[in-house]
Amino acid sequence: MADPAPHPFASRTDVLEPFLAMEVMERAFAMEHAGISVSHLEVGEPDFAAPEAAVSACAQALRDGETHYSDSRGLIELRTAIANDVETRFQVSVDPDRVMVTSGTSPAMLLVFSLLIEQGDEIVLGAPCYPCYPNFIRYCGGVPVFVETVAEDAYLLDPEAVRRAITPRTRAILIGSPANPTGAIQPREVVEALSELGLPLISDEIYDGLVYGDAAVTSALAARANLPDAALLGVIASSITVQQIGTTGTATPDQIVNRFSDEYPDGFEPSDIALQPRTGPHDS
Repeated sequence: MADPAPHPFASRTDVLEPFLAMEVMERAFAMEHAGISVSHLEVGEPDFAAPEAAVSACAQALRDGETHYSDSRGLIELRTAIANDVETRFQVSVDPDRVMVTSGTSPAMLLVFSLLIEQGDEIVLGAPCYPCYPNFIRYCGGVPVFVETVAEDAYLLDPEAVRRAITPRTRAILIGSPANPTGAIQPREVVEALSELGLPLISDEIYDGLVYGDAAVTSALAARANLPDAALLGVIASSITVQQIGTTGTATPDQIVNRFSDEYPDGFEPSDIALQPRTGPHDS
């Protein structure tokens, strides 16, 4: 009988670092279960329930039998609503066939990185960053290459520093704007400069609705609108989350959507329970 394998898990899991916010929250849940009163400050979510309109839409969809497989890219009605929203907010026309709906931004990120990264390939990103970004990259066999940002410069990425970090193994540039955890919003000139470096631009815009005062988000879709199709290889993850009820719309070139569908043909099929949060009243 052969000796058992010395390591029961895939080696790629060895490089993953714990997501400390979730570990703290799980410890807090255990304390609450033991009868201890806990104030939750660990994860970023509202302290109120989802709007009644969204809850009712979900319940009605279940009562109507909307529980079956749909188009693997997401319902055409939902993808159309996402495309219309992008055009309204950023004045960029997006074909609904270029939109793919996932159950949150993390699955979209995993799809993107698994599509782009071969073993040892590099992704350039700013630091500080969302702690899951490096894990996604490493899980897919890649290497995160960090470009430091500082509070004195409002945590803005320096395009020249990003350029210097690029090597023959670089596969993409990743930005989050508005950013977790710094709140930094990359100005249009930065997004445009990054988009002109000749690499796919992965733009996580999940917090684009959480800006206040005179602040404005520049979508990478808008920044790259005038570039040739060959340059439009970036992927935009734009959240349509309503508290704990949410999906993510990812706008990509046609060939990338086709590859996504090949990668995971039946993994993400949000039904029309997601339509009301996008098309219904936003103040309910």
